[in-house]
Amino acid sequence: MEEVNGRPVVGEICLRKKRRKRQKKLLKQLFQDYARNTTLHGLRYTTENGLHIIEKIFWLMTFTVSVALSFYLISKVWTKWTTSPVIVSFAEKHVFVHKVPFPAITICPAVKFLQSNFNYTKVQHSLDFVNQSLTVDNETLETANALNLVCDVPMMPVIGPTVDSSTIYRLFNVSVDTSDIIKSCLLGATDCEDSFKRVLTDDGICFTFNGITPQYILNMDNIQQEFNYSYITEEIRNWTVADGYIDSNDDAYPHRGQESGERPYLSLWLDDLEEEKDKLCNAVFTGYKIYLHHPSEWPQALSYYFAALPQQVSSMAIKFTMVTTSDDLKSVALNVRQCYFPDERPLKYFKIYTYNHCRLECLTNYTYESCQCVSFHMPFNDSTKICSGDRQYCAVKTNFLFSMKGSNHMKKCQCLPACNYIQYDAEIHKTIYNLEDFEEAQSRYFKAQNIVYEQERAKDAKVEIFFKEPMFMAVHRSELFGVTDFLGICGGLLGLFLGFSFLSIVEIFYFLTFRVYKTIKTDLKNEKLEKTAELCHVDSFHEKKT
Repeated sequence: MEEVNGRPVVGEICLRKKRRKRQKKLLKQLFQDYARNTTLHGLRYTTENGLHIIEKIFWLMTFTVSVALSFYLISKVWTKWTTSPVIVSFAEKHVFVHKVPFPAITICPAVKFLQSNFNYTKVQHSLDFVNQSLTVDNETLETANALNLVCDVPMMPVIGPTVDSSTIYRLFNVSVDTSDIIKSCLLGATDCEDSFKRVLTDDGICFTFNGITPQYILNMDNIQQEFNYSYITEEIRNWTVADGYIDSNDDAYPHRGQESGERPYLSLWLDDLEEEKDKLCNAVFTGYKIYLHHPSEWPQALSYYFAALPQQVSSMAIKFTMVTTSDDLKSVALNVRQCYFPDERPLKYFKIYTYNHCRLECLTNYTYESCQCVSFHMPFNDSTKICSGDRQYCAVKTNFLFSMKGSNHMKKCQCLPACNYIQYDAEIHKTIYNLEDFEEAQSRYFKAQNIVYEQERAKDAKVEIFFKEPMFMAVHRSELFGVTDFLGICGGLLGLFLGFSFLSIVEIFYFLTFRVYKTIKTDLKNEKLEKTAELCHVDSFHEKKT
């Protein structure tokens, strides 16, 4: 390029202006060509020859409003897709009870120990708290220390050594055993007294039926090994937590659910033990607390329980809620989905994620942060950090505060329900179960027959547990609409307002790339040919002149 004082010559500037003007005209013609041939409705009227300017403005405004309205509605669909992509609906098929496990039954007696074996009241009365002196032997004191953990209304903390693993062993040894509380048990037509195993809960030593071994639930590498939290030993058979029952074999554990027939599936006769109750340990409570939970869930003494009282028949008609979630929701953000898949939220002390496991672990950590110790029933990695004395009161207070301020602490723990779970509930009906009249009538009969008979004066509590229905509706969480649905809705809106289709995208891409490129390239080529021809013409003119 020729320059004068570092600036392009005037001819070159004029050439550039002509080039830009010419290319604008070509692009305008290209747009008119696109408007005449596009599949979009209404756009061709904005460039068609012979139409009045008012008509062109009308169609241009109509097309603009259609574009704006379609994109506004698409933005609404996008917002709904990103904020509420999950729909909860009933599953297509019912779930039969034999497809799910019979619930684990955890029974917690109000009587924590037999007074005939240990007199807690007498030990408390023998302590001189004012002078901090002891009038009982060390063995008795340590046993009382253990019972202090489960007696809801102790007079005062027992003076003595701190709580450790040996204290928990003493608690197991002195507490009531299965034979003390269960007089009879029938699972179908099979005796099941030995199926109840002792477990450690916030309510003391309880007894669980149809639970699985702690090795499947707890992360044993992160849990202290000095004492057992559970004595359940039954191994899993033909069943997995993730997939349920592997085949139709009835020899499976946990026990399958069974339809209710003429007789309840599980029948229990629980001893009253009222005469063995210590007046300073849970004196205001009577009977038994019954908890229903999934076999893979750790037995916990929660506020929601069913009561079985002496001289009553407690008939529990079980129902369950089964929630499943589509794997497609794994791509949905957690704060929108509001649930965890099994491998998404590992816990320190539990192998299996459930909301209750997460809550218990969160409460354990919160208790340790507040009191530098944990309650005796909490899974922890150090058995020497069990709260005792004043720190036991701190743990109780912390538990209460955790429940009162649960939303703040639980938010830190991010405990959400599992995406796939089964939750059990029951309707309970109670009737009078007075064995005394029966025992008296039976005594008179045997006396008339000259048969020696010893009347027991029993005040048992009878519990009948069975499924209310043979099948239940399941709940399924799935995508409200996926990518395909979203594209379909967007395409429908664009087609409704503009006649837009996939080929319209191809048209736009084609005209903005290939046609623009070809038009500009052809124009530059023609410009170069014209310039070459002009130079040749000038040279020829000079040759003729010379």
